[in-house]
Amino acid sequence: MYKIALFILIVSLFQLTTIKKVKKNHSIGEIIKGDFNGDGKIETALLVKVKQGFGNPIEDGEPDEYEIQFSNKK
Repeated sequence: MYKIALFILIVSLFQLTTIKKVKKNHSIGEIIKGDFNGDGKIETALLVKVKQGFGNPIEDGEPDEYEIQFSNKK
């Protein structure tokens, strides 16, 4: 019984210490790099806000408007 409780305690402590080590990246989704057109070169896709919304977009307000811009202008 004590071995099971000790095992659960050790596993819980290990999980708590590893969770704190993970860095949170708040910019995920704003910049993405990859080969988007298949030419073998790495391009960058940027999420750019083009219009500021106002109010609550669920009710009568307007939501923000975004567009995706790519680094290779063709």
